[in-house]
Amino acid sequence: YAIVLDTSVPELVISEPNEDEKIFSPNGDGNKDIINIFQSGSDEDLWIAYIKDSLGNTVKSFKWIDGVPDDINWDGLDDSNNMVPDGVYSYKIETTDRAGNSFTSEFSNIVKNTEETPITINIDKAYFSPNNDMILDSLILTPENPVTGGIISWSVYINDNKGIHRRSFVGEKSVPESIIFDGRDSDGIRLEEGSYSATIEVLYQNGNHPDAVSPMFNIDISPPVASLKSSSSVFSPNGDGLKDEISFYQETSVELN
Repeated sequence: YAIVLDTSVPELVISEPNEDEKIFSPNGDGNKDIINIFQSGSDEDLWIAYIKDSLGNTVKSFKWIDGVPDDINWDGLDDSNNMVPDGVYSYKIETTDRAGNSFTSEFSNIVKNTEETPITINIDKAYFSPNNDMILDSLILTPENPVTGGIISWSVYINDNKGIHRRSFVGEKSVPESIIFDGRDSDGIRLEEGSYSATIEVLYQNGNHPDAVSPMFNIDISPPVASLKSSSSVFSPNGDGLKDEISFYQETSVELN
């Protein structure tokens, strides 16, 4: 009988995702719906890989027979094609050849997080006049994001009635409780009179990227205008039929009240 001497240990090169890439949210929104595991190894009789939950139970398994292990794109489904619960998972791959040479590699802290991250943005007034007269010179924008953890970045844009961004506010980690808008564009020039809105976008580590639009608000720096005149400067309401009434004529700009 032929005897095969095999002292070569199976080989595998695996690219472990960084900590941010280990967080994913398979919720079908197109952002981080899968976690990618890139790997290449030697040709063996059998490679087996496992996705395990925090208790060590296998939820998903992969097998490669008489070949090399392929890359893995895990979409959060288990072996029964059911979505696994949110939580922390680990990945393990192993093989043993016919001569008993074995190889194992694993990493942990894969986080599946599909928590919803709703946001809104409100305004404190519908009209303001940024003319430096110390009266209603600014508008206060109030973002509301109940989920404050896991934020990578946020952006707030001031848009004109054509949807063009005229001013932006950006930041990382945490969204401010309020933003004061002084009615000026990104170059510090006062915006023209008209209707505007604010849009907020927040990017979370799990890939969620919610956005919301504020109610419309108006920039109005023109003071009300009115003119008034009378039909006569003198009248005598004594019932004698002569100049018993006086008429007033007025013209005004269109205002709320």
